[in-house]
Amino acid sequence: MPKENKAKVTGADLLEKADAAARDGKAKIAIKFYKQYLQLEPDDSSVMVKIGGLFEKSKEYRSAEEWYGKATALDGKAINYVKLARAQNGCLDHDAALVSIREALKLQPEDELAHEVYLYTLGECDHAPELRPAAERLLAINPQNLDGLSYLGKALMLDKDFEGAEKALTKALEIDPDSALAHLHMGLLKIEQLHFEAGMNFLEKSHSIYARAKNRSQMDYIASIYHYYKTSSSSAKRCSAFGGMTVEKQIAVLESCGIKLKDGFSCAEFLSGAKIKRSAMEVADPFNTLLYALAGGEWILNAESFDDECIEQSGDYKRFAEMFRRLAQGAFPLEDCDDTFDWGESDEAKGVLSLSFKLHGKEYIWRPRVKDDWLDWGILRKLGKLAIASGDGICFIAPTGDSLVICLKSDQVETFRQKTLIEFEILGK
Repeated sequence: MPKENKAKVTGADLLEKADAAARDGKAKIAIKFYKQYLQLEPDDSSVMVKIGGLFEKSKEYRSAEEWYGKATALDGKAINYVKLARAQNGCLDHDAALVSIREALKLQPEDELAHEVYLYTLGECDHAPELRPAAERLLAINPQNLDGLSYLGKALMLDKDFEGAEKALTKALEIDPDSALAHLHMGLLKIEQLHFEAGMNFLEKSHSIYARAKNRSQMDYIASIYHYYKTSSSSAKRCSAFGGMTVEKQIAVLESCGIKLKDGFSCAEFLSGAKIKRSAMEVADPFNTLLYALAGGEWILNAESFDDECIEQSGDYKRFAEMFRRLAQGAFPLEDCDDTFDWGESDEAKGVLSLSFKLHGKEYIWRPRVKDDWLDWGILRKLGKLAIASGDGICFIAPTGDSLVICLKSDQVETFRQKTLIEFEILGK
């Protein structure tokens, strides 16, 4: 019998499938079909932009930069240079972003979006002298532009024109009381004027607005500043109380709280081998900086620092369970620690994870939540809760805003808090 002729797949078919997958949130499938389409139509820059957009949405900025770069090389459109600059900012390659966004402005000098990205990029590049004229150029195009007013406020603050800064930011908030960026810069202004509580209130408001916003293009910028100052509030207290306290004295205080150098190590050996300067540990943020230096260099037994963007392969969650066992020094005897890991090849299979272990003869199997390659802190909290419930008299604490875990005896926790002024979460409590 003659073979049936299969219908030839056309570019239009592939494009339709890709667009449908993109609408359904199936980015990997959409990208696969878009790439197949480009094999038939290799010069279609609009499809390259779509691929870049999907990568940008998933915060895969390096891949987004690659595809936006291909599109701009083909068509040289201003909007694609804007998107390329956004991706480069996402890669923290702000100097390259500055080149791209200036190209966009050459092509479209009156484009508001290009000016907004230019302002953001200048801020990230630390080009403070250029910030004010750039903001003024944007406001000449649109006097009501929120980014223009917000960055003008920041620029005037940097110039120590606090009155002018507050005027610009107040106007931005009158136009849009829910402007996360204006609240952020007003918070920075208040902190610069040493009105720390008022400043933190504005930063809290900024963070809460951005967290629920659909357009979160500046989410990393806002979140990083918010978390920095949230951590800095306790840092300021420590600097005031302990600024100038020697490393030797700080180590003695930590020892009184149950955090000691490993046997065989002296303070002098630590100072000669530490990667952080003595001045930073004594002046910049007493106790907190020292703890990071101690935990990161394996100088102590009951504290370790880590990267929480680290879940990439089998053994990664097992490593954290073993870390808790190690920090407890026999008081949390987890056995047979193991995990499973499978990213899968389809969106449906992505992230099949489990962590298993035994404690006092009982078997536990937990399934971590999957969010890209981020550690599920819920697993650490469950381990902490289990340690408290086990009745061995220990608990695990995590200093606020830091990827650091410390194991202490339960009766040492409050002593640690009072003597170091470090804010922390008791995991599992």
